[in-house]
Amino acid sequence: MKKIRIYHIPPFVEKIVLTISFLLVAIGSFSENFGISEFLENTFIVGGFVILLAYQSRVWWFKNYVEWNTKQIFLKLGNNKGLKLRFNTLNSCILQKDTLLIKLKNGETISIAIKEYNRKEVQELQLLLMENIIDKL
Repeated sequence: MKKIRIYHIPPFVEKIVLTISFLLVAIGSFSENFGISEFLENTFIVGGFVILLAYQSRVWWFKNYVEWNTKQIFLKLGNNKGLKLRFNTLNSCILQKDTLLIKLKNGETISIAIKEYNRKEVQELQLLLMENIIDKL
């Protein structure tokens, strides 16, 4: 059985990472006003972009990965491509024997094969989806 990693990312974490990386790039870009050496300027700029790149690359670190916050969920299960869904576009979530069906408000249905995953974790995922779908109604 494959394990699904489910992570809740609080909204302030993303804001902190973006703010720190923006500040580093801004300080490095406008450092002639601060009297910083050229090496330190370049270090600040590269450091800001590296922090941003490391944070955004987290979706490639794991194979079976679910990340969610109050507005959306990112699913990367079974294939190399991830699926990002906003909770206010979801209509329902149905757990069947071998598939998890997610129905969108526009009538589209997304089917995710769950046969090889731990059933308890799939049920946690469905509960997470249903709670957020109900909250956004």
